Amino acid sequence: MGDLLGRFTNRADDHPSQFGRKIISASQAPQGAERDALESRRRELLASLRATPGEDLEDVLAAIMATGETFGASGEETDVKVKLYAEALRDMPTWAVERARIAFSRPGWKAPWNGRGIPSSADVVAECRAIVQPIEAELYRIGQILDAEIVENHTTPEQRADALARWERQKAALGRSSAMPGRTEDEIARERSEQQRANALIRDREERAKRRLQAEIDAVLQSGGEPFTGVERTA
Repeated sequence: MGDLLGRFTNRADDHPSQFGRKIISASQAPQGAERDALESRRRELLASLRATPGEDLEDVLAAIMATGETFGASGEETDVKVKLYAEALRDMPTWAVERARIAFSRPGWKAPWNGRGIPSSADVVAECRAIVQPIEAELYRIGQILDAEIVENHTTPEQRADALARWERQKAALGRSSAMPGRTEDEIARERSEQQRANALIRDREERAKRRLQAEIDAVLQSGGEPFTGVERTA
């Protein structure tokens, strides 16, 4: 079932206009035995989550309260407490409450109970929610697949012929046109003028740098020193 869910989940896409819903192509949607298996699994999981209030649930709750703190309490007091817990857990299946009872007897429970005394009804509900969460998550994934909108993606021979004809027309149009249009005379002249101006600016900058350096060297020589050449003199 995990492989089946994973395969169809990967095939589905988000619906473009309905948040939370999926779309799947007709050729990729589950059919036949695969759809039957998913629908059967959904019915099974839904049945497992069906609430089962009654005496069986009250018996499990009485077992949760069967601790030292309740020893000596009257039957009437215990019955009232069991009824209050049963009211809080009326939407839970009895098997989940039994699992919660077992979880509270050993380390590792998920509820915020601190381990002292009797877990409150809210603690029991929280533990039951943690127990049924994987089932609810699987139900959600199955629903995403089975309730996805099926999109027809089959093309008719006429549609394929029309698409091929459009492609042939596009190829012919590309063949008649130049992908790289040539530049006009004005564009070439403007580009040449810009290049010449840039070259002139570079040459002028270099000439000014040479003149400035020569002036510095002449000033040093006139003062009786030696120009710095970047090479250290040795004795």
